[in-house]
Amino acid sequence: RTKQLSWSVRVVSPEAYQQAKSQALDVQRERKRFENQRFAVQRSAGRLAAVLSGVVLHETSVLPDHAQEETLHIKVMESELRRLKNEVNTLLNDLKQTETLTEELTDRCRAAEETKEHIAGSWAFSASQLDLAEAEIQDCNVIIEELSGEIADRDDELEQLDKLVVDLERNNLLAEKNRREVYSECSKELRSAERDAIRREKKLRERQAELGDIKSAILQATRNGMSNSSHVTDIDSPDTEFTGSSGGVKGSNGSGKGNSAQQAQFREEKLCLLVEKLLADLEKSHHEVEHKNGVLKVIAEQIAAASAAANPTVTEST
Repeated sequence: RTKQLSWSVRVVSPEAYQQAKSQALDVQRERKRFENQRFAVQRSAGRLAAVLSGVVLHETSVLPDHAQEETLHIKVMESELRRLKNEVNTLLNDLKQTETLTEELTDRCRAAEETKEHIAGSWAFSASQLDLAEAEIQDCNVIIEELSGEIADRDDELEQLDKLVVDLERNNLLAEKNRREVYSECSKELRSAERDAIRREKKLRERQAELGDIKSAILQATRNGMSNSSHVTDIDSPDTEFTGSSGGVKGSNGSGKGNSAQQAQFREEKLCLLVEKLLADLEKSHHEVEHKNGVLKVIAEQIAAASAAANPTVTEST
C-alpha cells in the first residue's frame, strides 16, 4: 500500500507543500546536527582512549591499525547514515502520503457528511412521499371498493337486462307466432268473407233478375187486365146466373165486370206491396253487402299494416 501511494501522483495545496518542505528541512538539519555530535563524540572517545593507552595522537604518530579501524568505522557510519537517510526519506514520503490520505479522508468525511445530510433530506422527503403514497393508496382502495360495488351492481343490471332480452326475444317469438296465426285466421276470414260477398252478390243479382221478371209480369198482367176488363167474367162468383135470357145475362155480366175490376185492383195492390217489400229487402241486402265490403277492406288494411310492420318485405298485395 505504501509503494502504491508513493508512486501515485497527489495534488496538494501550496500551504501543505510549504509545511511539508519546512518539516523535511527541519528533519535534515536535525539529522546533520545529530551526525556532527555523534562524530565529535566518537573522535573525543578515540582520543581519550588513545590518551589512556599511552598513544599520542598526532598526524605523524597515528598507527596504521588505528587508521584502518577509523576507516572501517567511518564506512560503518556512512552506511548507517545512508540507512537513516533512507528511513528519513521513507518517513517523509509516508508523511506526505499520510497528509494526502488525511486530506482525502477529510474530503471523504466532508462528502460523507454532505451525503448524509442529502440522504437525511432525501429520507425525510421519501418518508413524506411515502405517507402521501399511502394516503393515495388508501384513497385508491376506497375508490376500488366503490368501483367494485358499482361493477357488481352493473353485473346485476346486465344479468337483469340479459333476462329481459331473453324475455323480449321469447315475447317477440310468441308475438310473431300469434301474428302469423292471426294473419292466417284473418286471411281465412277474409277469403270466407269474400266468398260470402260473392255469393251474396250472386244472390242479389238473381233476386234483381227475379224482381225484374216480376215487374215485367206485373206490368204485362196489368196491361192484360186493363185490356180485357170488359170481356172477363168471373165464373167463381156466386152472383153469376145462367138463365138463358139476355136480360139475366146482361145483369150477370154487369155484376161480373164490377167484381173482376175489384179483384184486379186487389191483385195489383198486393203485387205493389210485394214489389215494395222485395225492393226494401234488396236495398237492405245491398247495404249489408256494402257494410261487409267496408269491414273486409278495413281488415285487409290492418292485416297489410301488421305484415308491413312485422316484415317490411311483405307488400300490401301479399
